Amino acid sequence: MKFGFYDNFRPCLVKGRGVVDITDLVGLGKGVPPQAVLENLIKNYAKLMPKLRELEANGKAISFSKVRLRSPVPRPGKVLCGERNYMEDVPIKPIGPMKSFFKSPEGIVGPGDNIVLPKFQTRVYNHEA
Repeated sequence: MKFGFYDNFRPCLVKGRGVVDITDLVGLGKGVPPQAVLENLIKNYAKLMPKLRELEANGKAISFSKVRLRSPVPRPGKVLCGERNYMEDVPIKPIGPMKSFFKSPEGIVGPGDNIVLPKFQTRVYNHEA
């Protein structure tokens, strides 16, 4: 089961053919931030699971061509990245200590969204897919 947000951060199940809206099941009302909706979904997952499974199996999917997928975690508190993830399938010898760094929560975007670079001059921008 894959969760996500679409259009104006409406919560959904992401399926092969599109998204199934679950706003009525997990939404907290108009004006509630999407991060609060996600936290509510996590907190009440055990109670919501039977209905979520039913919607996953039988819910009406909206085609991907008719929606805009958004960031799956709209406003994370912290984004901690590990340096070694760049070297998947490449043997590292000798193995050194893991180095980590923080990324700004504003750097989280949805599929197809633009990354807005700051206006100040710099020499290097790093990105994670």
